[in-house]
Amino acid sequence: MCKASRCAEVPPVVAIEVDTKAELGEGGFMEYMKRKIEDLFHFGVKRVIWIFWKVLDWDEEFEVWEGVKVKLSELIKQR
Repeated sequence: MCKASRCAEVPPVVAIEVDTKAELGEGGFMEYMKRKIEDLFHFGVKRVIWIFWKVLDWDEEFEVWEGVKVKLSELIKQR
């Protein structure tokens, strides 16, 4: 699954995906997204959250796990 020089050996509980440079290949974005989600679940990730660039409210909270909420605006500030 990992194409980078450094990869996690233990899967995260939640994966938040924001792909700006996706290698789509045949099948387009939906096929790419399906394949990536399947790879993440196979690796052991429990939940995948996909962020699309057309965000209507960057300050709206969303739940990443039971009882754990985040705002995209806060995540961006931490980066």
